[in-house]
Amino acid sequence: MFTWKKSWIQPYESLLSISERFKFCNQVSNITEKSMAPFWEEILGESIENRKAKEDLSIPIFGRRILNNFCYPKVRVCPICIKIGYHSYLHQFTLISKCPFHSVELISGCPSCDKQQPYKRVIPNYSLYLCSCGYEFASEISKLMNGLVSTHTFDLSMKQVRSWLESDLRIRKSVKIFRLTGSIPLELFELVENQKSDNKFTITPYKYEKGKGIKKTRLDNIFNSSKKIISSINRHIKSKMSIEELRNVKLISRNSLSEIKYTRGLTTYLIWKLHINMARDLRSIENGRTRYPILHEQPKFAAKLYDVILYDLYVILKLLETSEKDIENLLLMILTKSLIFEYNRISRRLPKGKSSTLENIIYGDWDFFNDDIFFGVLIHPEYQEVYVIEEIPQI
Repeated sequence: MFTWKKSWIQPYESLLSISERFKFCNQVSNITEKSMAPFWEEILGESIENRKAKEDLSIPIFGRRILNNFCYPKVRVCPICIKIGYHSYLHQFTLISKCPFHSVELISGCPSCDKQQPYKRVIPNYSLYLCSCGYEFASEISKLMNGLVSTHTFDLSMKQVRSWLESDLRIRKSVKIFRLTGSIPLELFELVENQKSDNKFTITPYKYEKGKGIKKTRLDNIFNSSKKIISSINRHIKSKMSIEELRNVKLISRNSLSEIKYTRGLTTYLIWKLHINMARDLRSIENGRTRYPILHEQPKFAAKLYDVILYDLYVILKLLETSEKDIENLLLMILTKSLIFEYNRISRRLPKGKSSTLENIIYGDWDFFNDDIFFGVLIHPEYQEVYVIEEIPQI
């Protein structure tokens, strides 16, 4: 037995908000997602799986550090919405800083004691309405409980957000996103559905075939091919350097670091080499030595950074039973585009016309690593297609 009205559920309301109202109405507190399981379908009027699919902002994202850069990790509320006990899953969307219904700044802590809570669908022994310090968030919740607030009160006017929420690709989870850098843009799904580039994004499609496993000889070939790719890009970059800068590169390769003028062009090149090699020693980046033997059971690259970045993508492609040839081609294509992307990103963010110092190159706090320009891969297993997507910086 429990108390509930389906009309209490509001448009775009989060499961956290619904579970908190259930706890409030039935005067219970220590409820977990598992203990709520028998009640979800009757409370929601649909299966919990359907509801989660609609709410789920954390589309499978495979990256080095985090699996979800859509969902804010702490509970975030609108000061106006929460007065009637309402919380939307849109409030957790990292790309939104203001409530889409009231255009007021969202808050992530108690205004009185600044206490925060990790965001989950159900939080045991926690109240969305009343902080443990006594601060009352939901001072007008009785209005909603009495049915005085229309279920059609909220009109989501943000076209991009609404389009993204209603995307079949998102709801069906029919795609996998592999983010290499930057925030995943709202327009991503619409772009892929239309299968076209525009003045903000460059999209490179790739059709792959099914296969079985991947042989060690193919893995060795990936490493050897990566060396040739990096050498080719090196030559291209050096072709744009001055004679003095090229001379200084040779001096560095001979372990002669003194009396070198670190111009902007040379600085860009050196930081790029340190970054892709995950190194701190300038003397090791131009001497042509192999850092490890070609004995491995997973793809390795001559730029060590991509051993880490592309391994997750390699696993995904294997699970999708992608052919050997396509795995090799795809990894090398992404490596090539990534190397050029990283160099352009570093060049774009470095101060123009200024030389640097050896200490600054090695230990400098370079803010271009926080650059929010998106670059990544979207995989559509149903169509056996991969899209390499690069956001074009708006100057």
